Amino acid sequence: MKKVKTLNEEINRMKSLFEYKKGTSNVEELIIYEQETPPGGVIVDENKGKKCIDILHTGTFAAEKSDSSKPFKDFMTKMQTEINKNESLKKQIEEGGKVFITELKIMGGASNHYNGKETAADLENDYTTPYAGSVEKGSGYEGNIGYAKSRAENLLSAMVSKLPEMSIKLKDGLLEDAKNNIVTKVINTGGKNDNKRPTETHKNPGQIVKIEMKICGKPEETEIEECFNNAEIYVAYDKDKGHSCDKALWRVTANGEPIYRENDLDYASLNNVGDKYDNATKKSGKFRYNIFNIDKITAEKYANIDKIREYKGNLDVTLTCLSGTNDPELGKLKPHSSSGGCHKDTATLVVKIGGETIAPEGGATIKPPYGPGKSTTFRIPACVKQYKKMVGDTESL
Repeated sequence: MKKVKTLNEEINRMKSLFEYKKGTSNVEELIIYEQETPPGGVIVDENKGKKCIDILHTGTFAAEKSDSSKPFKDFMTKMQTEINKNESLKKQIEEGGKVFITELKIMGGASNHYNGKETAADLENDYTTPYAGSVEKGSGYEGNIGYAKSRAENLLSAMVSKLPEMSIKLKDGLLEDAKNNIVTKVINTGGKNDNKRPTETHKNPGQIVKIEMKICGKPEETEIEECFNNAEIYVAYDKDKGHSCDKALWRVTANGEPIYRENDLDYASLNNVGDKYDNATKKSGKFRYNIFNIDKITAEKYANIDKIREYKGNLDVTLTCLSGTNDPELGKLKPHSSSGGCHKDTATLVVKIGGETIAPEGGATIKPPYGPGKSTTFRIPACVKQYKKMVGDTESL
């Protein structure tokens, strides 16, 4: 078994990682300073009581000799403190369990100074405005980008090495994803290293590393919540049965919540004769396709943990016939002559998630309700596999 390094051993390793050879730059040794409120950044949220906690760490590297042990200890202490403030996460660790980093982003920065000369930059000193200077990108700029990436990689590596002794694990694939998506930026610090920058005009340091992460108690909860992200509910007429009608309107809800398609429409229209309500998302001849999207913004309504437990990972799609009713939103709608409400032809109902098409328990071909104001609910096992994993029911997977 690989021996876990002590904190002091890790600090010494970090010191070696952050040293630069003389002659390659005017930086001889680097120090990390903890910034509780990073310039232009986000203050750490109050994490007490949340199922997941958000942590933002910004470290500043300065071109001067100093002891780097305290800043690194402060960084690890910050993570531990935020976990301890959350009773659920703290209890999980105390009972021998682990908590999980489910989101991780890292950015490395550099000042626009290299070997005694000013270099080009990516951003002005406010960290957001694009660089407006006249210095062209060259070898000095590329060298600074290299330093920025190295700082980010080394700090990430140092952090990861300490996670086992803190009972923290990374979600599968997250570390590789974070490494592959490191953001590097050269900051305009007046053409000087941070310790010599003109602070009256360039108050923010450039030699920074920023880490953003989310820590959760159970990765399965995050996995199932994300399962619903970018899901698409299709209500369609796509079978050649001679359907030609202007009385085929149904209001749609998902897990008891309203859901919308383009133009904030909360109903599906299978009308296909060019009338006022012949407004499906897509049309092909007489075929009609209504597409309701669940994105990351709206998914919380349909896929928060309470809803997930209530519906056991299913997506219950309810269609309510509007034709033949006096709807508060659409007004008086014409009824079909044979039903007094909606057309009786069959329709197609599916959910598309991550490239997979999932049909209701009775199949994709459905008979929607046709009585005016009548409703029918169709259960679609959209994220049942993830739900069973979450509750530990692996035998039936």
